[in-house]
Amino acid sequence: MEKLGINPSLILVQLINFGILVFLLKKFLYKPIINAIKEKRQKIEDIEKDREILAKQKEELEKTRKQILEEASFKSQELLEKTKAEAEEERKKILKRAENEARNIIASAQDEIKREKENIQNEIEKKAYEIAKEVIRKILEKNLAKNIQKRIIDTSIASLKQLRLNNEKK
Repeated sequence: MEKLGINPSLILVQLINFGILVFLLKKFLYKPIINAIKEKRQKIEDIEKDREILAKQKEELEKTRKQILEEASFKSQELLEKTKAEAEEERKKILKRAENEARNIIASAQDEIKREKENIQNEIEKKAYEIAKEVIRKILEKNLAKNIQKRIIDTSIASLKQLRLNNEKK
């Protein structure tokens, strides 16, 4: 094999280094990232539950609004012709306020959910990037020359940025 330019001991050392690298990456990078992702997913699920609660509250507000409308309609029928016009005008004001409040509550809740989701995704990406960079730096400090370290770090950073861009496109 040495006639072909293949050094078996070098191959064995490289395989051992690769095994160590895989072990360290799995232990120090994979598990923390998975845990962080689980936490963020739980937060997203909590936000989704809150959104559902807000939707139910919206329905209750809509039912309440309808009940108020029915009561206003019943009372307006009993009033004299003069007070009928005034009651109708007041009912319209109440409806508009209730609808505006409901829209404002829903819009602000949806905006908050969207912002929180984006924040969580950004935090996950930042943590993964930082952990990967630190693990690679520590491993490379121990095993490789400075110029090789820089090339590997630059390649890893470029790969992580590309992965991040791909995730943002999705």
